[in-house]
Amino acid sequence: MTNTDCPPRLAVVAAIIDGGATSLGPVASAARLGAEIHDKEQSAMAARSTPAERALAQALRDGGQRDGTSTDHAIAELLLLAADDPEAGRLATGLRQAFLRPDNSKAVLAREERRSAFTDLYRRLALHQLDSQVRNKAAATLCRLNSL
Repeated sequence: MTNTDCPPRLAVVAAIIDGGATSLGPVASAARLGAEIHDKEQSAMAARSTPAERALAQALRDGGQRDGTSTDHAIAELLLLAADDPEAGRLATGLRQAFLRPDNSKAVLAREERRSAFTDLYRRLALHQLDSQVRNKAAATLCRLNSL
């Protein structure tokens, strides 16, 4: 039985989004983007994604559009910037509620609507919580995401 009360881990969702189809292996792309995995136990937990994390990553993915790689990378980077924040669970829960239906049916949003919903949630639930240097980087990435 899976615990649906536990929010998805943003670093794992980011790694799935940016790492392509290999969502069950080690979270290598998280290290490439600069996320730190502190100890072996945490690393082992992060190496396997939950069904909720895979579903959220799939819902946030661009879906193979021409600029999908850039969009996916920007979303993954933003998730990683927020992952270390103590309030990261609020963003993860908000994303899960906005992008995944309770009956596990996929929410179908147009690419622009998906980006808009993501950036709105990120600004409301995460951006103001980040320290100033991380906030500046996240704001620049949000601007880049909106221009894609």
